[in-house]
Amino acid sequence: FAQDPRRVTGHCCASNLQASMAPASSRLHWALAFAVLVISVCLVALTVLTDKMHHLEPPAGGEVEMTAAIGWLGVCGAVFIFGSYGILIKTPSVTEVNCDCMVFQCYHSFAVAAISVLIWLVAGSSGGLTFNASSFSMGAFFATLWIISQVCAYNAINAIGYAVAPAIWIGVTIGVSFVWGVAVFDNPVHSWPGAVGALALMLVGVCLAAASSAISDRQSQRSARELAQGVSQTDHGALLEASRKSPAAGAAVFW
Repeated sequence: FAQDPRRVTGHCCASNLQASMAPASSRLHWALAFAVLVISVCLVALTVLTDKMHHLEPPAGGEVEMTAAIGWLGVCGAVFIFGSYGILIKTPSVTEVNCDCMVFQCYHSFAVAAISVLIWLVAGSSGGLTFNASSFSMGAFFATLWIISQVCAYNAINAIGYAVAPAIWIGVTIGVSFVWGVAVFDNPVHSWPGAVGALALMLVGVCLAAASSAISDRQSQRSARELAQGVSQTDHGALLEASRKSPAAGAAVFW
């Protein structure tokens, strides 16, 4: 039984369109990754330059210095870098390889260590290297937390997407950081009603981000079912049309 030429043409056009869009999508991903790299390097270089020109010792006793330019520059840099570094996880090459999360961490963590040493050589090597039992143990503890958090982040991004996963963990991270700052480091809170209200609004945003993922999944499943039903109806209509034009061919098909 010959297929409907219109359906064959439609499938061919869709396949050709996807094939032509794949290289463009790959180039776009790498262009975005390169742009993120350049902006991140500029932010780090600006932070190092600001520290050298206007060095400020960290406040002691849980105090804060809200007028410190390097503090606000660090906040802006962290917002951009931590909000953008994960786009490499969604690049077509990484997605196609379907790399294991621990293998990905080997490359990721090695690059982090190498870049950290490079930044230290440029920015802080003049003060010497502090290496003792305390610094080693804290470094090992931080590295353990880093690996665990990045493994979870890698799996979360692959599972629920880059738009939803960071929105959830960053929102929760802000709440955890607030608790640490107030309860452990004695950071002053000038307005408790404002702080509690801001945290409540943030948690609402996290819940909405999580809900959007579930709603998107349901819509995708409904669209897939509707598409499958439409294809089934089209096939049935084509068979009926063939049976009407050629009873013998139709009988053979239904048989």
